[in-house]
Amino acid sequence: MPVPVRVAALIDHGEFEAHLAGCGAPSALDAAADRPLAPARPLVAAFAALIGDDDEMIAASYAFQFVIGRLAAPTLAGAFVLGCAPAFALDDVRWSAGRDGPTVGVARAPIRPTTPELALADLLAIVAVWADLVRAEVRIARRLLVGNAAAALLGVVRGVANLDQVDQARTARLSAAIIDAFGRPPVARLIDVDGWSTFQRRTCCLLRFAGARGVCDECSLLGPHDLLAAQRSVRMGVTGR
Repeated sequence: MPVPVRVAALIDHGEFEAHLAGCGAPSALDAAADRPLAPARPLVAAFAALIGDDDEMIAASYAFQFVIGRLAAPTLAGAFVLGCAPAFALDDVRWSAGRDGPTVGVARAPIRPTTPELALADLLAIVAVWADLVRAEVRIARRLLVGNAAAALLGVVRGVANLDQVDQARTARLSAAIIDAFGRPPVARLIDVDGWSTFQRRTCCLLRFAGARGVCDECSLLGPHDLLAAQRSVRMGVTGR
């Protein structure tokens, strides 16, 4: 059951996580994460090891999107489903080198009432600071990073939209707002696949240059036929149909 907004500020992280899990919503924060994001190079190096490629730009691209996706999952899911989410700044974010790759957590983050729109605004502020931090240490284009951020945020909203209790029109509006937030030319476009709302990137995450990893399912280089096939596969993973 959703947590009423009037009591949302009173629940702790354990209860918040349990409520999200009970609703089938995503949560991806690691309570044991203990290393700050600044400086960024140690995290970038961890991703270089994970993908088996020592190109710092590719690893930084991967690390940047990973962090935004992990922070966005419980934040936007909580806002949509429970009316509350962790309140944090980038300084509160921690990472750890987990057994299967880096993990991300948040220190000292109280659960606070919020809306999807306010939660997005908070995440966009974090994107801006995180982009500045990464670009201060790694030579990488801002547009590439904000394209990654858009993909991470859109991917989370796409997943949350599949939950029964979520207003589909509201998720559609938030998806459009995500793209608009990153300016022109758009870093992504919304598309319809057999009645299912998804997206295609307009920037490259550089994953295709990392060994034999291929391209992402929303790759800007995919033609209509390949994009349709890729997104039908994604839809099956998200919706089960």
